[in-house]
Amino acid sequence: VSSSSLLTSQNRLSIDVGIVEYKSEGQHLHRFFINEADVGFGAIVVEASKRLPNYFGRKINYLPHVLGGVGSLFGYKNKRIALRVEEEVEDTCVCAMVVIANGSYFGGGMCIAPDAKPDDGLLDMIIFGDMGKSEMMKIWQMTYNGRHVSHHKVRSRKIRSVAIQCDEKILVEADGELLGEGPVSFSVLPSALSIVV
Repeated sequence: VSSSSLLTSQNRLSIDVGIVEYKSEGQHLHRFFINEADVGFGAIVVEASKRLPNYFGRKINYLPHVLGGVGSLFGYKNKRIALRVEEEVEDTCVCAMVVIANGSYFGGGMCIAPDAKPDDGLLDMIIFGDMGKSEMMKIWQMTYNGRHVSHHKVRSRKIRSVAIQCDEKILVEADGELLGEGPVSFSVLPSALSIVV
């Protein structure tokens, strides 16, 4: 397929774009994301996996993510967070991480948000609740086929925006890049990006 035919293609899809606002080195910043973002354990895994050398190439690029996850788990403590979805009453909970997804997959093949649709004008919020390390490892394995959302310590819902605060330092990542720390907020720009399909 030629470049010119792609540029003139009528087969286009308008997808949503997420916005994350966060803090880094004392500055309040924002950036866009296409696929997913998260706070808590997932961001710790991203930080750890980036430090691992990629000996095996892209064909098995899930390996650094798995090793980073296992290594990070043993030193990680769940966080007490306060979150406010849109104009709802603030909710406080202890959790391992909160994922905000526009797409279904991340982290080398994990089906983290099975019901996510990048063109529905909404984001999927998945909260991994207060769980021990062995339980977290079990649920982590379930993410590869999306069965984790049926676990009683995992909550999932559709949102347009959410603000998250934590009294402790909590890291933030988006689309596999470590950004900074909370407090953090997420929102969606519906149909903001046109792609060729």
